[in-house]
Amino acid sequence: MKPPEGAIVALLEGRHDDPFSLLGVHSGPTGVFARVWLPGADTAEAHALDGTALGTLPASTIAACSRVRSTARNSR
Repeated sequence: MKPPEGAIVALLEGRHDDPFSLLGVHSGPTGVFARVWLPGADTAEAHALDGTALGTLPASTIAACSRVRSTARNSR
């Protein structure tokens, strides 16, 4: 469930009208997922309410988000 690139660019530039329509916990086709924006993060780990680790966001995904942000800044 990837949002349109224009919505991501608007979020990163601070122009998105409803950022929490993209960020936070959402229902997806195979269950629940969370989408976050963590500028400068090397990794991101998800935990259940009881503290159990659920998984780590791959560094390659964080790098892909950085490329979108860099492209957005250069497109002005």
